[in-house]
Amino acid sequence: MLMRTLLLKMVKDAFKVKKARPMGLPDEQGSDDESGLSRLAGARGTVTSERLKRSMKNNPAAFADVIEQLAANKLGAEVVGQDTLEHYVRDELPIGEQRTLGYCVWILLAVHKSLKQEDFDQARLHVDMGLAVIEQFLPDSNWISAWRMTQLSQPPFAAWSAGEGQLGTLQRELAYSRLVEPTWVAAIIARLRDEEILVNRRGAPGGGRKFLGKGDAKGTKKKEE
Repeated sequence: MLMRTLLLKMVKDAFKVKKARPMGLPDEQGSDDESGLSRLAGARGTVTSERLKRSMKNNPAAFADVIEQLAANKLGAEVVGQDTLEHYVRDELPIGEQRTLGYCVWILLAVHKSLKQEDFDQARLHVDMGLAVIEQFLPDSNWISAWRMTQLSQPPFAAWSAGEGQLGTLQRELAYSRLVEPTWVAAIIARLRDEEILVNRRGAPGGGRKFLGKGDAKGTKKKEE
């Protein structure tokens, strides 16, 4: 409930200004929606979300840099190092005893390390092997033999278990991940609100027909009969 309240307040505040705030990293033109769709109820959040999606597609490295810098800031560092994400994953993610989640996170971290070192073949192998060991886990229902296939070190489950109490703190104090900008979350929540508006309209008496013209409504009724 607290998370929902904080997010809704953030979205409302974001749309009080006439001009939409940049998404932390605006799209290539940085222009407002020219079609007028953003002024329609049930469409504003969709337009904003699409701008964010386009920005991420056109500037993936810039978004990745922001995420890594946020991780470094949380660790008290001013610059991103080679092991910044590993330290963040080890010390800040309260994974606890969630074995499957822990193994998958450790595979992602291995992929990230290889990409930072520009060892693209090794990164590809980590991804492919990750899929293979997940399939191995399914019939075995355990990670003993599956994880050995990765040739990776064991995830730091002891450290994660020791910091498991952080999860309750995060749930009470945070409305979104510490690795994303608030404006990114606001765009997604705004789109969810748009979808909620459309779903509520569909469920209203008369469904969507009450939003059609009289002629359209009659035509629809005849076709249904």
